[in-house]
Amino acid sequence: LEANLLDHLSNRLSFSKLDAEKAVQKVVDSGWGATSSSGENKGNQDNRNSSKRAMDYLSLAMDWLCLHLTEEELVKGFQKNVHYKPSSSNNTDGSMTNIKAVAHPSISVVRPDDDWIVSSSRQLGFIRLGFHQSEITDACKANPAPSSAVTALDDYTTLTCLLSMIEAEVCKEMNHHQEQLSSSEVDQMNSADQEFS
Repeated sequence: LEANLLDHLSNRLSFSKLDAEKAVQKVVDSGWGATSSSGENKGNQDNRNSSKRAMDYLSLAMDWLCLHLTEEELVKGFQKNVHYKPSSSNNTDGSMTNIKAVAHPSISVVRPDDDWIVSSSRQLGFIRLGFHQSEITDACKANPAPSSAVTALDDYTTLTCLLSMIEAEVCKEMNHHQEQLSSSEVDQMNSADQEFS
């Protein structure tokens, strides 16, 4: 298995022999790709376990290479080796014969639409002013974005909406607090307010 993995990394792909050996050695030494095999695994089950273990080792070795090599070494290493000629000695157990590189779409390839970018940057401007995300979402839904790009401080309609939300919350809390106070406590607070003014 180790020989097949080393062959795959350094001969089928183009990683240097030294880098491939390091990766294989780290994976094997750590036991990361080890799978338990019980006495019940026979025949076809053993082949599947061997193939799965080979894929696990290959995946972990490639992960190790990605973490420890430079970008240039990775680009060169992941290129298919044009001089590679498979031989029967390279695949004694057949565990590495079905390995194929499969391209996966990158999340960085997908570009968000312009509406989302404008909406997010608009909301971020209000977050920087200290407003809560849920309040911002409600206010931005209620007030369309200005036709020209403006800062959060210049978006008067949305800013007014946010401030009125805060005012309503404060008034609600004050009313709730006053309902819990006795009339003598309210009178004391009123006289203290008048005295202060």
